[in-house]
Amino acid sequence: MRRRVITSSTGLLAVIGHPVAHSVSPAMHNAAIAAAGLDLVYVALDVVPASLPGALDGLVSLGLRGANVTVPHKQAVMSACVDLTATARAVGAVNTLTVTDAGLVGDNTDVAGFLAGLGDLVVDRAVVLGSGGAARAVVAALVGRGTTVTVVARDPGRGHELVAAVGASSSTVAVTAVDRTEHVAAAVAGSDLVVNATPLGWHGERLPAPLHELHPGQLAYDCNYASPPSPFLTDARRAGAATVDGLEMVVGQAAAALQGWTGTAPDVDAMRSAARDELAARADGGGEGS
Repeated sequence: MRRRVITSSTGLLAVIGHPVAHSVSPAMHNAAIAAAGLDLVYVALDVVPASLPGALDGLVSLGLRGANVTVPHKQAVMSACVDLTATARAVGAVNTLTVTDAGLVGDNTDVAGFLAGLGDLVVDRAVVLGSGGAARAVVAALVGRGTTVTVVARDPGRGHELVAAVGASSSTVAVTAVDRTEHVAAAVAGSDLVVNATPLGWHGERLPAPLHELHPGQLAYDCNYASPPSPFLTDARRAGAATVDGLEMVVGQAAAALQGWTGTAPDVDAMRSAARDELAARADGGGEGS
């Protein structure tokens, strides 16, 4: 294999977050960069919240091409952007920054990433657990496909904020509290898709009981990626439901970001393989987000 040479002309890309040690983004992006023969390198930068303004200035000053953004910065970076894409505005969060002559432009490729995991599946009704940035991207993606969604939130107030943020109507997106067990159970029973858009399961936690009561013909989608699979996905498989873990969403959002930065369609298979190899090499494996 030919050795890559990094020079002063090599373009720099990054992911910023806190923490970022779990991120598979460097492995994915560098695999795609190598496959395409691009003169770029992608690194992970741990940025504590207090240092975020300086770090964002540094992206411009140091001449980076762009950066992915993961927790906890997806909303905080918005105020530093000179422009936002329509998707970023709809979601109310940014996971991809492009450095331009005018400054930082914010986008959200989590929507594309989530949809990549769904493929051509037709979803009439869905249940989404969560009300944070990942849930906003998921709900925005589903509403865009014409899906009727029930948001299950620990704090219904935040759930209603999500509905307003994505510009959905109450007839399209309903909100219920996670402790309203009968409502949650009825929504799950009548859904085609149940999505965990919270960090729950990252360390083996179980979701509230009704969210585990799936049946054949349904799809369980966990926005986390973990090895071994989360209890949510394990239970779904035992019940005969299909499953998708968050690795597909992570690969999909990364591919969309890289194509936006370079104008080149990346080798998605190479990205997926690199991410899986990275996770397999870790003793604890897994993570949430980029």
